[in-house]
Amino acid sequence: MFFSKELACRIEKAFVDSYRIHMELIQKEFPNMKASYLDFPGGLAAHVLDGNASSYVHGLGLLADFDEKVIEEIESFYFDYKSPSKIQLSALASEKTFETLGKRGYMLTAVYNATVKKISKKDHEPPELPANIRIETKSDNNENIWSKTISDGFVDLIPTDDLPIDLWQSVFRCSDKFAHTVFYEEQAAGASQLSCLNGIAMFNGASTIEKFRGKGIQNLLIKLRLHKAAIEDCEYATLGADNDSTSLRNAIRNGFEVVNSRLVMVKPYPETEK
Repeated sequence: MFFSKELACRIEKAFVDSYRIHMELIQKEFPNMKASYLDFPGGLAAHVLDGNASSYVHGLGLLADFDEKVIEEIESFYFDYKSPSKIQLSALASEKTFETLGKRGYMLTAVYNATVKKISKKDHEPPELPANIRIETKSDNNENIWSKTISDGFVDLIPTDDLPIDLWQSVFRCSDKFAHTVFYEEQAAGASQLSCLNGIAMFNGASTIEKFRGKGIQNLLIKLRLHKAAIEDCEYATLGADNDSTSLRNAIRNGFEVVNSRLVMVKPYPETEK
């Protein structure tokens, strides 16, 4: 197994840096989304809108040591917005991290697989496309089509309020991100994005519109992103996926390995406990 604590830290740092780029862009170009973030040693806490799907802490307990004052600052940051404190953790975070969060009333609410693939020579070859498939990329300036497509692909899976169209438009504009839109028989069918920083390609989002599922589009989106990661000289690609999901099966089919877990720990805003 090629995975190591050193690689886990490289990946975590790439996530934190990419997250910061995204929050800074939202603040500048989408002030209606009311984005804010808090830096702390080794990580970042972010809040968007009313605490939607982008409102998480990354980096805690892996890239740097911390004291309880850091947790207090994080909680104060979220509670000022009357939002829960939601922390995404690597399973390799320090034992102290889990002990501290447990004592402070955090609950484990989700666990998903972290997969990693070392970019290979094969990834430098573009995937073959069937005759009824067409691809557009970020260079085609299709922000609105891409944003609507990836949003529509999630509509039956995640509440729209958690992933508003403005959020996807902000993702499209980030300097570290690349986007693909798949057209099936000239209809927008699926879309994906990846972030490339410091040799790490992060596959952070992909979806297929419901009526086009089962046609190999998700698998193609992985191959397209692997090819782009290779072009950008990334050394590793990483993708998160739920157990027994199509995403996980497609990732493994394309050479990703499950290396550890990522956990979501949440402390509710105090009023929700009354």
